[in-house]
Amino acid sequence: MSKQPFRDYDSPNRPQFGGEHYIVPPTRDPIEWLRRTDRPRGVLRFEFQQRGLMIGAAVLRAVREPEDIAFVRPILAASLQQAGNYTSNMGRIDVQRSRWKLPDLTEASPLAGLPLESMLQETADQLDEAALASSGLIYDIARHGTHIKRTGLQLGGRIGHASLTLASAHLARIAPHLSDFDIQWQARLEGLKTAEQVGGLAETIGTIPSIAQLADQDSPLSVYWRREAPNGAYNALEMALAV
Repeated sequence: MSKQPFRDYDSPNRPQFGGEHYIVPPTRDPIEWLRRTDRPRGVLRFEFQQRGLMIGAAVLRAVREPEDIAFVRPILAASLQQAGNYTSNMGRIDVQRSRWKLPDLTEASPLAGLPLESMLQETADQLDEAALASSGLIYDIARHGTHIKRTGLQLGGRIGHASLTLASAHLARIAPHLSDFDIQWQARLEGLKTAEQVGGLAETIGTIPSIAQLADQDSPLSVYWRREAPNGAYNALEMALAV
């Protein structure tokens, strides 16, 4: 009897790595300051996260060269994994893990055999969908001062699934040559590798990476990106921020 392939991934919730959580900075714009004074606590972070998801999607659609993709993929996957954890658990440290769906790379899946570029497009589409779904969570907090747990879990699951899709994007091409069990096992391992990359990136930039940081050009993650990225990845972020 053959082994059943993995369908789910349990993302470890480790809120402290080598840095602190990102905090959205105050604004110097008087109109924006007035807008923020009427917003309940917690809304601003998810507004930035929504914007970061859209920026991440635009970046994935823009990068073409191997060196740019190699820079972008692990940073976005790690930032999305941490954002997925935070959204699912709303920052609670007593929650051990978040359970998300792995990308389906089995033989019957339409993803099996796709080249890396197509998987980047697939992830970008998922980020656009997550950004759209973010409006529900933002509405809950803005109207009620809190959120409906189900909304956070669903949105966190979308973001986490996108992280796993991006992390395992290079596997789709070889999926037809592996058993369903082996390819899903490899996808799960990529999720675990991304969890380790969250910690490494946190130590490098001094704060826990999150996709919300891409919406702030002066955040530790954005500053690191501008300093270290190859030209194509640098330009992709700059163009996405300008939209």
